[in-house]
Amino acid sequence: MVLVPKRQLKPVELKIVVRDILGALVFFKSRGIIHCDLKPENVLFLTKKSPNVKMVDFGSSTFMNDVDYSYLQTRPYRAPEITFGCRFDFAVDMWSLGCVIFELVAFRMLFKYKTVEENIAKAMAINRTSNFDVFRNGSNYRSLVINHRYLNNTVPMSNRSINLEIVVPNEGYDFASELRECGCTPDLVDFIQGCLKINPAERLTAEEALEHTFMRVEGV
Repeated sequence: MVLVPKRQLKPVELKIVVRDILGALVFFKSRGIIHCDLKPENVLFLTKKSPNVKMVDFGSSTFMNDVDYSYLQTRPYRAPEITFGCRFDFAVDMWSLGCVIFELVAFRMLFKYKTVEENIAKAMAINRTSNFDVFRNGSNYRSLVINHRYLNNTVPMSNRSINLEIVVPNEGYDFASELRECGCTPDLVDFIQGCLKINPAERLTAEEALEHTFMRVEGV
């Protein structure tokens, strides 16, 4: 059964799901493997009554020393560095995990948009930044970015530019509040935000995530 629950997971169940995914990511990392397609459809419950899960579908997986692919990850779970065509590492799986956890608690996709530009704008708004510098060396940087504050809109029948602050106003969007409205505890809010840091170097690693206060609960 895929990881698309028909009911809200209990806090301990959510922690077990996250722990099992993180355990898998730590194991993959020890073998130099990046899954590159972490999404609910690729996480399976072991049984209908168990919150324990396993990860499947390694068709997009790659080794750490072979990361020159131009297309990886399903769009709603795709890390910004992939979109910009940057070299990437294990952090892309942690971005996807943050998206998956949001979906489990909110019952909707975080990045539900049809265009790459809108997804980037949402990622920037979540992080309250308009700075693209970390992606400057990406192969897609020039085609996506006109300057630090505008995105190049490639939607058919349009030659205008999208201002990311219009798509998702930085001052008018409070991601932490949205998470709290979904019932997230302060620890879980911090955990998800740590997975969704725009700069992959600042993102939680799988090892750090396992030690996060969100995971420090008896019985997990």
